Amino acid sequence: GPSRRQRRTTRPAQQMIDATEPDALALPPDAQPPSGTPAPPMRFRERARQRLGVADLLVFRIGGERFAIPIDSVDELVESPRPRPVPGAGAALLGVFPFGQHLLSLYSPAAVLGPSTAGDIVALVMRHGRRQVALAVDDADDVLRVALKDLRDAPRTGREDGIVLGVLWQDRQLVSVVDARALAAACANTGTTGAA
Repeated sequence: GPSRRQRRTTRPAQQMIDATEPDALALPPDAQPPSGTPAPPMRFRERARQRLGVADLLVFRIGGERFAIPIDSVDELVESPRPRPVPGAGAALLGVFPFGQHLLSLYSPAAVLGPSTAGDIVALVMRHGRRQVALAVDDADDVLRVALKDLRDAPRTGREDGIVLGVLWQDRQLVSVVDARALAAACANTGTTGAA
């Protein structure tokens, strides 16, 4: 078959979960205010901090480490993008690649999360404010339904504080659960500072 480098497919991330499953993001009944007025939906970051509810998480790998973000924070996965360098960009900005009718910035999360990609990459296309950005990872193909009460506090390293919301064990491996918004913002900020 074709090598991974030759495949240039995209797939909506939401197709990776079964649409017939009950709403995993609903708040538990006791999280509603007593007045009977429904509370506004909590952001994933707050639900993770309070260990409330369940979430469908996309697991991705960078180097030998595994990370997870809410599946609904990823618009698409692009296999083997071929970024073109941007002169004068920060080291975290790997370049831009064609995506639909525009060019999409591809960032390395290495400066934020630690490990670097090795070999072919997959781009996680996600929102950053009003625009889309992509993050380079080694692989992204596993979706976990997680009870947020099972998250454990992440060790504080100073590097990703505020981005890593907790850790969990899955298949005897540690998975760091990250705030997708904070990760995209940190990567974009790192990509615009410093010279490449």
